[in-house]
Amino acid sequence: MQHTRRRLGSRSPEGGASLVEFAIMAPLLIALLLGIVEFGWGIAQQLDLRHKSREALRLAVVDGTETEILNVVCTDDIVDNAEITRIGNIASGGDPGDTAGVIIEANLSQITGFFTWAWGGTVSLESEVYGRVEQPTTNWTAGTDSTCP
Repeated sequence: MQHTRRRLGSRSPEGGASLVEFAIMAPLLIALLLGIVEFGWGIAQQLDLRHKSREALRLAVVDGTETEILNVVCTDDIVDNAEITRIGNIASGGDPGDTAGVIIEANLSQITGFFTWAWGGTVSLESEVYGRVEQPTTNWTAGTDSTCP
């Protein structure tokens, strides 16, 4: 019985098949990884917008000025100021016990820009919160919309 020895550095016949399989799977795995990153970034932006709207409402129900509210909302955290399209005071009666509401709208920003084609342009994020007026409010009336300076 004769033994055949493989030379060092020689490739097996399956080596080419592995390379083809990798070439097919690599773009799919990269797209999956980028999708996970973009989805996580979108969730982080929505949570930041929600936090900003709660802080704005907290100031609105204790008669915070529009400048104070804009200072809370227009901080460059995760959502960039340039992406915020509307800061609105909705459903505010102004008297203690009334309901006040704040709405903030912003455009979703992307890290990679890889999925712009998937949703066909701008995706809008929105956070709307309501609370009970604690002190008479005169500084920021219902129907008032602002944007970040």
